[in-house]
Amino acid sequence: MKIWFLIILFLFASSLEELPSAKFKALKQEPCTFIHGWATWCSICIQELPQLLRFLSDNKRIKPVVIDLSDRYSQENFSKKWMLHLAPPFKTYLRPSGNESAYRNALDKEWSGALPYSALYNNGKKKKVWLGSLNFTRLSEEISALCNE
Repeated sequence: MKIWFLIILFLFASSLEELPSAKFKALKQEPCTFIHGWATWCSICIQELPQLLRFLSDNKRIKPVVIDLSDRYSQENFSKKWMLHLAPPFKTYLRPSGNESAYRNALDKEWSGALPYSALYNNGKKKKVWLGSLNFTRLSEEISALCNE
């Protein structure tokens, strides 16, 4: 039993990849891209992550880009296991190690660093930013309106 868990963990962990700035910029050019940044040290992020993943799974018109902004130690020891447990049906990314300021600028030049951070881009244009806990009913209504503009 333990060996199967390790095999599944390895397969899933290998599907998590870093999201370099260039690829991140390209993803923002697509229609109705919802970007969500979270970290293991953010209690609100951890608390609402299962609900967020259900929300993103149920809303097929949204292109989800979920990024773990935790430090490398947390990504290796907690995040991959957490995401394996939740098994999202879409790709989740790890923040690459390296130039922190360049990555923050790629995420959002105006972002203060507060988490959770969510933003909606539609064809390269930032439509809205949400900081803090999300109201998923209201979020669904806002995204629907913003993606239909």
